[in-house]
Amino acid sequence: MSQNFTTSPADKRPVALFRALSERLQKAPLARAFLWGLAAALALPPVHLLPVLLFSVPALLRLVDQAPNLKRAALTGWCYGFGLALAGLYWITEPILTEAQTFWWLVPLAAPALAFAVAFYTIPPVLAARLVRPGLGRVLVFTGVWGSPTSPSNSSSPAFPGISGARIGRFLARSAISSCSRQACSEFTG
Repeated sequence: MSQNFTTSPADKRPVALFRALSERLQKAPLARAFLWGLAAALALPPVHLLPVLLFSVPALLRLVDQAPNLKRAALTGWCYGFGLALAGLYWITEPILTEAQTFWWLVPLAAPALAFAVAFYTIPPVLAARLVRPGLGRVLVFTGVWGSPTSPSNSSSPAFPGISGARIGRFLARSAISSCSRQACSEFTG
């Protein structure tokens, strides 16, 4: 007995939808930055899926590299930061729900409004990285500025957790800015 497997038109719809979405996203770098920011939020608690940053940060830097000017690069960084903060600050509505009868109208506004403001903290590392040649130096500058102890995203407030390890951030920023030569990179790698 042989079985004849045929595909119906309904089976082809998801593939066609995926292709159409992929083609549309190729033309929308700001939407891709936002989606990469949403994906990067998987590295935050309670999921702690840190390897997603190995994909989302280089994707952001590539989008920044493709931006035609600094203004567009800053907007790309803001969209990434908005996606990261929107998904990362989901918990902010929970305290509002303790007084749901009074503050119910704040629930759909709290996380997006806070994410709108927090997203601006992504712009300085993106612009600093844009000023450096693509490669390891750009990654070092981005992480160094993002994790800098003077960065607003690295303050002691729990709303802006930032990247820990301010000493590492300072070292990375100094080594990348001073010279992106092979000697500086070999000092960093070992």
